[in-house]
Amino acid sequence: MSTILITGATGTIGALTARALLGAGQIVRLGVRSPDKASLPGARAVRFDFDDPASMTAALQGVDRLLLITPFVEDHAPMVARALDAARAAGVSFVLRLSAAGADPTATEGLPAKHGLGERLLHESGLGWAVLRPNFFVDNLWKFAADGIRSQGALFGAAGEGRTAYVAGSDIAAVAAAILAAPDAHLGRTYTLTGPEALSEPELAALVSGAIGREVRYIDLPPDALRQGMAGAPDWMIDDMLALEAVKANGWAQAISPDVEAILGRPPASAASAIAENAARLA
Repeated sequence: MSTILITGATGTIGALTARALLGAGQIVRLGVRSPDKASLPGARAVRFDFDDPASMTAALQGVDRLLLITPFVEDHAPMVARALDAARAAGVSFVLRLSAAGADPTATEGLPAKHGLGERLLHESGLGWAVLRPNFFVDNLWKFAADGIRSQGALFGAAGEGRTAYVAGSDIAAVAAAILAAPDAHLGRTYTLTGPEALSEPELAALVSGAIGREVRYIDLPPDALRQGMAGAPDWMIDDMLALEAVKANGWAQAISPDVEAILGRPPASAASAIAENAARLA
């Protein structure tokens, strides 16, 4: 049986994918900077440091398939390049890259170029590959917005009247697990992953309200005000976060893709169902 290594294995998608693969009887390694901090019954944690090529090559020995998830950094292309070098050196046959909706390998600026460059490096790697471009995760509500929901009864953003086809992290993980279990049918493919409907931010807040039993409002802020609210974070991070809000505001995240259903044989989970299942993490 093939061995699958997942980088970013302690993050939302990495952890969910590891559980999905283990549930299907796959052999899983968790590639993390600190193996002692990663624990998942049935999986082996190994040191995988994007800044230490030797650690990556060692972690990938005996690995057939790689789920490549990079952290949220200013420039992840060097990380992707080093990981692909290590994968080639270790004899990995297939790499599944977690990219982002809107990525464009031909773009020259902005977020499409930032994510697109990572895809282009994969295309040129000589390895078998596939790419996932997920839309905004509904999971980010409980990962990043829960404090504002609890303390102020509010979601904050600069999305205006834009609509977003939020995708559940569990669906991204299920798609990733399906591809990693049988990659031959997906070689050279790029999939865009979305939920089944596009919601405005006030509609999203209303779903949270219904799930936790108290009012949650969406408060739309001018970009400059949102920037001030993120004061103290690195400039590049603030710029990227505002660029993501602009993606929503401009309607670039509202398209609905058939790819989740095509791969899983069922419709994607709705934002409403995902929020209801995780209401305790928002209350």
